[in-house]
Amino acid sequence: MKHFLGKGRAIHRLKTVHVGNFLDMGALPPAPPAWGWEYASKIDPKKWGMLGNGPDTLNGSPFQGCGNCVVAKAYHFITLWTGNTGNPLYGTTEQAVGVYSTLSGFDPATGANDNGLDMQVFADYWKSTGIPCTDSNGNTVTHKILGYASVDIHNVPLLNQCAYLFEGHDCGLQLPESAEENTDDWDFDPSSPIAGGHDAPRFGMGRDGGHMLSWALSIPHTNPFLINTLDETYVYVSEDQLNLQGKTPSGFDREGLLNAMSAV
Repeated sequence: MKHFLGKGRAIHRLKTVHVGNFLDMGALPPAPPAWGWEYASKIDPKKWGMLGNGPDTLNGSPFQGCGNCVVAKAYHFITLWTGNTGNPLYGTTEQAVGVYSTLSGFDPATGANDNGLDMQVFADYWKSTGIPCTDSNGNTVTHKILGYASVDIHNVPLLNQCAYLFEGHDCGLQLPESAEENTDDWDFDPSSPIAGGHDAPRFGMGRDGGHMLSWALSIPHTNPFLINTLDETYVYVSEDQLNLQGKTPSGFDREGLLNAMSAV
């Protein structure tokens, strides 16, 4: 099966809020040693969907796929966050490819302009305009995030805490060809050439690493893979995150983070 990528090169902007300024790792309760938000969300694994980032069906016709991973991952976050709300939201291939076309100029009929997207450009659009989703009754609704913040790609304890606290963090990867070929387990192979930029949410943590959702698969990865392939990563704040509703844990300045996000 051909897998598509589609993340643009990492652009680190001075104005981007950094989540580390609002988390006190010494005061926060430690993240559990192992968990999986994608399993706790009560989502049928068959409903994650390729969303156009691989061989799929678009408007009733076969579709080979496109480099819309930056958009597809947003629908995976939304589906996970809303999985326990009683009205889960899903993305369709048509919605995911439509957003990608709007932002990139991609033509699904000809395949032209399939050049991927910058993660922060998309995050700004998700926050300001929102993206269409489908609710459990088949209605189209618009989903927006409250904001986003970058995370230090070299700080594994912080990455683990963010994956737990924010119900996933968004991984911008320089993906090795070995990871395209083997989707059973991602370990770092320094001899493997880089296939290109890819975007996948990290929803869980295990004893030896974690797991990312890519191409409708929950793929285990090692810590060396994470450390050596990440080139940017972000957390998002949404009203749908059950883990952030109610009492804010000590060591997390949620209001400060929201205020900083709204000022950008």
